[in-house]
Amino acid sequence: MVFSAARIASQTMPAEASATALYLEDPSEPNRLILQQARTALDDEIRSFPQRTVDDPDNAPDLRRMQSAIDALLRQRDSVDTENPSVDSVDNVFKSASQAYLNIVDRVRSNIDDAALLQDLQLLRYLLDINEAGLELTYYGAALLSGKSLDAEQTDALERAIVVDKAGRIQLQQSIDDPRVKALSEFDHSSDGNWLEGAIASIERDTVNSAATPPQTWDRIQEGRTRLWQQTIAALISDIERHGDQLADRARSQLIVLVSIVATLGLLITAIILLAMKGMKLIATIRSEREAMILELRDAAQTDLLTGLYNRRGFQSAASALLHQASANRDWVSAILFDLDHFKRVNDTYGHDAGDVVLRTVAMIARANFRPFDLLVRHGGEEFLALLPGSSAEDAAAVAEGVRQAIENADIKLPDGTTLRVTASFGCAGISAPAHQDLLTELLKRADLALYAAKGSGRNCIVVDAGTASDAENPSFTTA
Repeated sequence: MVFSAARIASQTMPAEASATALYLEDPSEPNRLILQQARTALDDEIRSFPQRTVDDPDNAPDLRRMQSAIDALLRQRDSVDTENPSVDSVDNVFKSASQAYLNIVDRVRSNIDDAALLQDLQLLRYLLDINEAGLELTYYGAALLSGKSLDAEQTDALERAIVVDKAGRIQLQQSIDDPRVKALSEFDHSSDGNWLEGAIASIERDTVNSAATPPQTWDRIQEGRTRLWQQTIAALISDIERHGDQLADRARSQLIVLVSIVATLGLLITAIILLAMKGMKLIATIRSEREAMILELRDAAQTDLLTGLYNRRGFQSAASALLHQASANRDWVSAILFDLDHFKRVNDTYGHDAGDVVLRTVAMIARANFRPFDLLVRHGGEEFLALLPGSSAEDAAAVAEGVRQAIENADIKLPDGTTLRVTASFGCAGISAPAHQDLLTELLKRADLALYAAKGSGRNCIVVDAGTASDAENPSFTTA
């Protein structure tokens, strides 16, 4: 499993990302053929990828997020073929897959007990962060020197990159005795390095002068610096691989962990190189979104043990980020509350073990029928909750109808061989409003009222709260 994942992460997935970006910029026939070849290669890898693992149950939530990210990647192909989306929106799909692999790296690094290897891994991660800041600085600096202006978000990204780059130059001196990073320090003290430092200082002081700081010189020196950093990173990865080979005799499992880490770090390097090849068009959003996504995934790592869905704590963290973005964009977001009908009868008739089987089956059906980017949580007991970004209440009702039918038609087999069917009632509510503290509370309250109406309408149906954010105190309901 690890080696297959490494292949997808470091080879086939970045290849399709590059081919997709190239096709969106120039949808010519040769580029279409390149994209099709990259897709075929990734399809072959996905078909051979193990669908589950028994080696470490703790990795199950991360593996589910990996699979969900891959599903989203496959779904976005239709958008590329029919809607010609922006490169930014397509890149978010590939970036989500990268974050899923990074989350697994953070989990398995704790299994390594070799001090020298851990030190090399920390150095590698540190170099990757500084290198990424250098790429951001390269891109935005080139824009300023060519006479372009930056918006507020781009200016913030440039300022953060300068801070990280400065800190990196200082911290690099602490590793000066390591021969693998000596060349980086020597570059900083060379004539090119001194010129670059002065140019960065002029950018920071907002005294950029293209005559005194020619864009061609900036591009040439930054290209050399980027090439040197990438060579240093590649050499360090080779050292880590050799170290891993030496540890293979001590523990085979430790080697597998190492390979997964190196493969994932290789994915990050590939992503950075890809961004550089595409003219750094995507760097403006990657850093801030990557940090937010890592925090979001770590906070949401806890799941409900019975169903494998988000628990309330994980859902709250992920929902907060989703609602903030939707509110900032004044975009729709909807909630679906659904509750199994007469579930107490199942427990009373067949026992609580049978009830657990029903809940797990319903969770599996819900996961298969909601969209990969919807947030799904076991809200408590036999009640489930889904948060749908970019969807009105009517859109949510259409999704809910598919889930309702799937639950109604499912034959649930109990351990004793008995087969039974269950139904569920659904309440849908949507909102589009500026961000405020009680946005989620208000949305869930309205969905709960709609669910209550569905129960009162005979169950096994969908009720939509047809109100708006301004008349939420007097919602009107329609049945679907």
